[in-house]
Amino acid sequence: MRCPINFITIAFTLPKRYIYLTLTRTSKKNWNRTDSLFSMDNVKNLLDIAFTTLPIVVLVLGWKRLPLHYSLFALAVIVFSLSVPIETVNPLTSQPRYMIVAFPFIVILALWGKRPRFDQFFMALGPPLLALNTILFIGLYWVA
Repeated sequence: MRCPINFITIAFTLPKRYIYLTLTRTSKKNWNRTDSLFSMDNVKNLLDIAFTTLPIVVLVLGWKRLPLHYSLFALAVIVFSLSVPIETVNPLTSQPRYMIVAFPFIVILALWGKRPRFDQFFMALGPPLLALNTILFIGLYWVA
């Protein structure tokens, strides 16, 4: 068990560490082979990074529109899910699944969805993401 005082240093080094691990583990796994930029491993890693940073950005931009206890709950979910790195090939593998639990992100997106422009953009983003995750699932990649 780590000392609570170490939490501050861990919190500041996690984003840099996760991005490094996520983008370099694929090339270390296949050391003698060069992968293209759009290989399935890289696409999956980019999706994991996107769905890890998206709730953080949404919370930063919309925290004033929520009650304080909702914002603190979402912050606690972010901190606890990112505080224990997964030492596998893809360290952010389950982050989208952990981030969906923090319902204040969905509340903020629903509030923003009252604007027609944002609603159209958000609705247009859904089918391509569904298709991409379906392709990853059929290709036997972990999709969560």
